Amino acid sequence: GYIGNAPLHPSHTFSIQLLRLYRTLANRTPQLSIIKFARSLCDLQLVSFPPSMRAQLSASHDVYVEIQTRISCDIQNQLGHEDNWQLRNACPPCTYVLEDEPPLKYSIQATFDGNNSLKRIPKFLREKDSTGKVISIESLEQPDGRQRINGFYLTPGEVDKFSSEPEILTEGGQPTDGVDKSNPCVERWKNLADDAVKKMWGIFDETGIFLAVCRHGTALLMCDMIKSGELAKYPLAIVNKLIDVFGVNLLLGYDIGCGFSVTANKSALVGPKVRSSGCRFCVGSFHGHAHCRLCQLDWHPLYVEGCGLEDFEGCERAFAELSPDTRHASKFHRKQAILLHFERWNADKYAELSKFICNNYRQALKLLAELPPKLEAMKIALNIPSDTTFIEWHNEEKEYLRGIKQEPETNKLRYEYLSTLCKLHEAIDRYAAVTQQWHITSLSDLECDNFYSMDNLHTRGIETSRVKGLDSVLTLQGAVEDLEGKLGIGRRWTPESAEWKLTEEKLAMREYQLALNRLEGLVVSRLFELTKLNQSGIGVKLHTQIAKGLKAHSQAIRTAVNNYNTAAACISPPRDPLDITQVLDYVFIAQFDLLRDGSQDIFHKPWIKAAEREASIAYFKIQRAHEENQRLNIEISRLKTFICDEEHELGVHVPNLNMENPALAYQLHKILLHRKAINTIHYQRLRDLQSLKGYSG
Repeated sequence: GYIGNAPLHPSHTFSIQLLRLYRTLANRTPQLSIIKFARSLCDLQLVSFPPSMRAQLSASHDVYVEIQTRISCDIQNQLGHEDNWQLRNACPPCTYVLEDEPPLKYSIQATFDGNNSLKRIPKFLREKDSTGKVISIESLEQPDGRQRINGFYLTPGEVDKFSSEPEILTEGGQPTDGVDKSNPCVERWKNLADDAVKKMWGIFDETGIFLAVCRHGTALLMCDMIKSGELAKYPLAIVNKLIDVFGVNLLLGYDIGCGFSVTANKSALVGPKVRSSGCRFCVGSFHGHAHCRLCQLDWHPLYVEGCGLEDFEGCERAFAELSPDTRHASKFHRKQAILLHFERWNADKYAELSKFICNNYRQALKLLAELPPKLEAMKIALNIPSDTTFIEWHNEEKEYLRGIKQEPETNKLRYEYLSTLCKLHEAIDRYAAVTQQWHITSLSDLECDNFYSMDNLHTRGIETSRVKGLDSVLTLQGAVEDLEGKLGIGRRWTPESAEWKLTEEKLAMREYQLALNRLEGLVVSRLFELTKLNQSGIGVKLHTQIAKGLKAHSQAIRTAVNNYNTAAACISPPRDPLDITQVLDYVFIAQFDLLRDGSQDIFHKPWIKAAEREASIAYFKIQRAHEENQRLNIEISRLKTFICDEEHELGVHVPNLNMENPALAYQLHKILLHRKAINTIHYQRLRDLQSLKGYSG
């Protein structure tokens, strides 16, 4: 058959086979645009490319996609599937809960995040006056009432109802607005937010998408980010829908999950659902490296009971394959391209379910085979009595880190007073040196013709130094007296006074911590730029810029390490110096937190020593591997049962539907055959898995 470019009087028609070919190629190669495919057709026919052919082929392709969409809807209606059926059954190992199966601490593991790859620029005509100033803007967008309705895609209306919660959304609706401002992870996330995203609101209509995927990578929900960056309303809308559809005990990962958890719980619309459903948040394994140690102990997947071996970085893997060209597309075609991309993505994820399960099962079995003997040997060598010791260390470290306080505001004046007092002493010494300066003139100098002019110049220089020195002394004297009045100091400190010595020690510790903060910030920035290098579609130029930025960061880190070592040598007791290779190996930013406090001697604590920490990490990995094993055994049963139930359901409906609607029955039969081909591979992989040593499913 053929599909024309117009409903009544088409000028061109394209075969359905050709449109199917383009759709299949574009699914696998999103960079293949309509115009590139049209040019390729002209090349095959040895004809020149007519510019109108792009629009003609696009119109026929839209009709083809609409036919496929309606066939899919008709099949779902014939099968009696409700509106949320596809979402409830998007990933069988996650959602196909069986009767009497062993309970899991968290029924579903999912992660969500925003991405700015799928932007769209609206078409405008800007009229300018003679000076170049824009005097009017006229939209060139063509009216298009077509819509792609999909249960995975939240509408702007479903999202915007979460944008008006003034009790928590106080700074432009950021995901962490409900959090205490002293939270270092929140401040770091805000500071490292991409400035380009903040400035694009007036340029793009849609600035990207916000996506939620399950632990197997299947896309569950998404929504457009409209004229904004990553605001709180997007994750709030996603969480609200997930709880409504999937119910209780969800474990959700987010790169700033520690801060967003507070925002979600404070939300009037989502908070009650989060608390009543037992929903829990965590941070991704990679993004967790940029969080402080205290945050990691509560939110990193390694320390969250029920996480298994999931890393909660599935969105990053999904974003790495985003490449549809949507920047200059219409609103309809942008959404159509995104939906077609993720329909293909989900189909691929279904085909890879058994591969995911087998790989994770092998990983868990490998950890359970290697780590327990290693841990027992470490426990004997380190004289660790039992596994409960690791839990005690974990809790003790959390209590210690919670006890570290930020610098009190009242101390800042004392530091400023001491610093100003030191400058005053230096200024007095310089002034005294200038006033006592002698100038000796030799006989040879007296015989020079320009002696008097040179001597006059030298004398004026000395007088100028005296005047400036006196002015500096008087200025600092006034500043010292002002600070003494604010602090209520009746007698001025001297280097021999106890107050001077005590404040000097605290000031040295303050300089040490500032140097440490600077070093930590540079390492965090380096980690995030390394993440950007793995993003899809950022272009060669941006790759080059990021590479240059990393090189500059490396040099800045060297300088920061030198500054840190200088400050570390001035405190009491002095800290061991760091070297650049040691710092660049700090993939866990939490390692900086244990260098911060000077008021407690924690270096004798067992949980700060490298060997003990390695043993503790091994213990928690073993716990997570056991949890992964338990979850995978349940997921295997769910997948097998879903395959049997689906094949039976489709097998029953095909002959029944063949009597009423043979064409639709034919389409359903094709789906059944395709599923059976994939399911055969699933069965084979799962049979091979059963032969593994240690399999317990």
